[in-house]
Amino acid sequence: MTHMPAGDISAPLPEWDLTDLYQGMDDPQLESDLQAAMHESKALETEVKGHLAGLSGLQFADAILRFERIYESLGKILSYAQLLHAADVACSERGRFSQTMQERAT
Repeated sequence: MTHMPAGDISAPLPEWDLTDLYQGMDDPQLESDLQAAMHESKALETEVKGHLAGLSGLQFADAILRFERIYESLGKILSYAQLLHAADVACSERGRFSQTMQERAT
């Protein structure tokens, strides 16, 4: 790596390789992960909403593990969207994508 003087704005910025997360904004796995998280969160809500006090310790632990898997999956999606946008904040398409992923995850 060549040392650049402080303040040299002509130096190229580093680029993140986000392909370990998703191949692109149109990666079918991204939509699949969103759908799976939505399905699992609705199933979990149906099973435990209003019933937490009656769950056994094992059932409660299972509910927590399921919640953590959903949260981790959404974290991956949101990290991808936010890092993609941060790499080029002037790109309105990336900004819309990031906002849409945030809305869908919420």
